[in-house]
Amino acid sequence: MKKIYFKGFILFIIVFALLFTMFPAMANDSDNNFNNDDNSLYEIFGKEYFNNYTKSVALLEDIYNSFPTDEQRNIKYPDAIGGIYFDELGCLVVLIVKNANCEITATIQHLYTNNVIIREVEYSYNLLRTTFDYLNNKIPNNTKNAAATNVQGISLDVINNEIVVFLNEYSNNSIELFKRHVSNDSHIIFRKSFGLLSIDDNPNEIIVDEDNFIMNSTTVRPGDPLYLRNAQGTLVSSGSIGYRATLNGLNGYTTAAHLRINGRYIQSGDNVYNRSGIRIGTIRRTQLTSSDVAFFQTLNTTDTNFVARGTLTPQTKNVIAGTPVTLDARHGRDRRGFARALWAGNNSHGFWVSGVRATYSSQPGDSGGIVYVWNSTSDNGAAGITHGIFSAGSWPDGGNSIFTTISSHSTGNLLGIRPR
Repeated sequence: MKKIYFKGFILFIIVFALLFTMFPAMANDSDNNFNNDDNSLYEIFGKEYFNNYTKSVALLEDIYNSFPTDEQRNIKYPDAIGGIYFDELGCLVVLIVKNANCEITATIQHLYTNNVIIREVEYSYNLLRTTFDYLNNKIPNNTKNAAATNVQGISLDVINNEIVVFLNEYSNNSIELFKRHVSNDSHIIFRKSFGLLSIDDNPNEIIVDEDNFIMNSTTVRPGDPLYLRNAQGTLVSSGSIGYRATLNGLNGYTTAAHLRINGRYIQSGDNVYNRSGIRIGTIRRTQLTSSDVAFFQTLNTTDTNFVARGTLTPQTKNVIAGTPVTLDARHGRDRRGFARALWAGNNSHGFWVSGVRATYSSQPGDSGGIVYVWNSTSDNGAAGITHGIFSAGSWPDGGNSIFTTISSHSTGNLLGIRPR
């Protein structure tokens, strides 16, 4: 009998020990605070970034709610704010202008001092943005001004609190000409240009990737490859499909307006096809300069909002520096990176475009593919469509890709376009 009790006691100790070793692991899992649908950021960047960024997104919303808005309910930055961005650890950084003294900055410093990194800077975001918008309008529309035509592009760099002007001919003389004939603002710095933004898409190249895309189907997804027919009726590859949208009561999708067929840019009335040669829509509107976006109406298709990370909501996502973004396009889905800075400049086709520099990888044939923000299963949406790429190594921060934003798309010929 004693042997039986002894064996039972030993078995109890063994079971208890096994359970005890399991509890810490179970506790650690609960600390992660994510489920299988929300773990993309966690898997890629780790627990520290995931927790920091999740907290920062909520804090950013609280801060934005404290800012005033205009008649269209657009957020207006107070003059005491130099900008806001996410750092490499996912923490929220708020830039406050030196010697600024206002209620909002005092509130931010008091309420968020343990959760937000505060940095002092020289210039307000409003000043930088006003200068950027002024240059973005003046330079491309001033073709007879040698100082303006010498500009490759401009950048609003929130992280470094500066406007950067890139000059093709970089010299003291060219800088002085710019200051004299364009702008002499002290917060503008100058750098040498480093090659054009390429938007060449090799329209005759057929890229086959059977595993990533739906075949023999009229289902349309953001990021799918897009095809056109040339004068001989041959199906040729072009760009990629952007976000699902509506325009003047028509349902369809966006793509890049710089896609070419038969020696010209796409235009209203051109039909578009999937890789099986099935007609999926017709181009209705294009806006080449500034925003580089086209809208095609879908015909007899199943329209979806499926992307690599699930399903997008119809809400538009604005990005700030450091926002994680993802590209789905012809050459692959789920290509992740970070937004870096606002950019406006000339591309390899000779027209001026405004957008956002980002670090996701892209290549010819991806143009028009969807760029989206994925925070969680309930907080995601399109940010824009990819436009072009600088050569590798052009930017020290790795931001060699450019995408145009949804907010810039609803202008000119595409006034009123919105995601759906």
